[in-house]
Amino acid sequence: MMNLAPPGIDELFGIVSVVDARPDYDAIVVDTAPTGHALRLLELPDAAREWVQALMRVLLKYRGLMRPGELARELVALAKSIRELQALLRDRTQTRFITVTRAAETPRLETERLLKRLRRLGLSTPAVIANALTDNAGECLRCRTVAAAERRSLAALRRTLQRQGRRSEQCAIIQAPLVAPPPTGVVALERWGGMWKLELRT
Repeated sequence: MMNLAPPGIDELFGIVSVVDARPDYDAIVVDTAPTGHALRLLELPDAAREWVQALMRVLLKYRGLMRPGELARELVALAKSIRELQALLRDRTQTRFITVTRAAETPRLETERLLKRLRRLGLSTPAVIANALTDNAGECLRCRTVAAAERRSLAALRRTLQRQGRRSEQCAIIQAPLVAPPPTGVVALERWGGMWKLELRT
């Protein structure tokens, strides 16, 4: 049964440990893996809970041959933690998913797919950050071409969010400009954050 544990169960234990640390912090930020891995991790609690329940049934069935003991207690505690994680992920007052993307065709399509799946899972998606935007193209022809492509991609993303927002929550777009060198340290990050532009969807 241990060999039949869902792939990624160790990552799930890591997330559970983050949940357990909540009383010690005002806010916890989790930087997830790319889209596919992140979605599998978010879908994992359901599979893991089924696995825990199956393992408990096996232990109870053969309790005459072996005493569940400590393993049973650990499985009960794990099942409780998974339930708490599932409730926390779907609690829109406690958990929010901020998607970060680039204003280009392929990342935009991937972001739209991600938002659709997150909403299908019942998770809150209040904002998308469009990162590394070409803010001041100047006279550079290549920069102006890139900036124009980014504007088209942002317009397409806006249309998608407006359509989706009619069926669920509204999703804002936050525009974060490209800066070189990348901001390092608190002061530089605060200065960069002051350059962000917020578009509220209505």
